[in-house]
Amino acid sequence: EIKFLESKQLKQKFLTLSKSDLFLNNIFKEYWVKNIDLYTYTLSFLAKNNISISLRELQKQINESKKISTKTIIDYIDYSIQTKILKRVYAFDLKTNKAIQSKAKYYFTDNWIRNSLVNFNTQKNILVENLIFNILEYNNIKIFTWLNWKFEFSFYWEKDSKKIYIHISKQIKKEEIKKEVNKLLKIWTESKKYLLIESKEKSAIRKVEYGNVKIMEVWEFLENFTKK
Repeated sequence: EIKFLESKQLKQKFLTLSKSDLFLNNIFKEYWVKNIDLYTYTLSFLAKNNISISLRELQKQINESKKISTKTIIDYIDYSIQTKILKRVYAFDLKTNKAIQSKAKYYFTDNWIRNSLVNFNTQKNILVENLIFNILEYNNIKIFTWLNWKFEFSFYWEKDSKKIYIHISKQIKKEEIKKEVNKLLKIWTESKKYLLIESKEKSAIRKVEYGNVKIMEVWEFLENFTKK
């Protein structure tokens, strides 16, 4: 329905109403949430902050602006996951070869809803990462973010005995992109690793294969993946 609306303002209004309807029927009525503003503020915080965070850290940060208990935070996150508004993703530590469950990133199952929570001003890189997550998750892939020592990368998953590593770069300069290539090359594995960038032309990237690291534009990766 949104795609058929030509006006940007109408699209935004439609999405805002859809979000309100979703929260009303799936959260506020279903779970008897009394403080509507506090729940919306919590989801808005997650929408604009694309970070790995513990529930305790989340409570502390929100508590600086809105008084909230850890139990309430846990309930709000739990309700949102149960109603499939949010997906929780843990980091996979390559050093220890196991998932770290003390912190998590939260992705929205609908990019438009996420954007509407930030008054349609969500950073582009956050929306791109969320989009890639949704496409991977839609294909029944169990996804992690991933760590190698102090470096945090975007996505790691296993499917059909294959391990795939993805990092979405925020860099534009060729020299900085090559530094990220080197970080990926230092990780000993024969599995394929993808470094996704905004534009090869803008970054003056010509060589795209370095060992088992392949540089691709974001939309090139998405098109190739959705064809499979």
